[in-house]
This record gives sequence, structure tokens and C-alpha cells, in this order.
Amino acid sequence: MILSYVVTAGAFAGIRFPLSHFIDMEENRLLLYGIVAAFSVIVYLFSWLTCPKMVSHKDM
Repeated sequence: MILSYVVTAGAFAGIRFPLSHFIDMEENRLLLYGIVAAFSVIVYLFSWLTCPKMVSHKDM
């Protein structure tokens, strides 16, 4: 759980830092939140598709 907070903060900062060179983030917060939400959906879908395959190969 602690790791998820670090990863989430890192992803948010990792997206915000490069975009701040191209657009003004103070004026476009909604755009930033939309990009972060889209990134979150992509990562969730990736984990949803790959985790069952990884778990089914493990011996329980």
C-alpha cells in the first residue's frame, strides 16, 4: 500500500514535469488531470490483462 502511494506520486510528477515545458500547468489543470486519468486507465487495463496470466502460472 505504501508503494502504491509512491508510484502514484511519481507518475503524477513524471507526467507533470515534461508537460510543464510545453504548456502552462496552472492554467490547464483540467488537462493535466485528464492526462493522469487516461494514464491510470491504461495502466489499470494493462495490469488487469497481465496479472491473471502471471498468477495462473504460479504454484499455489
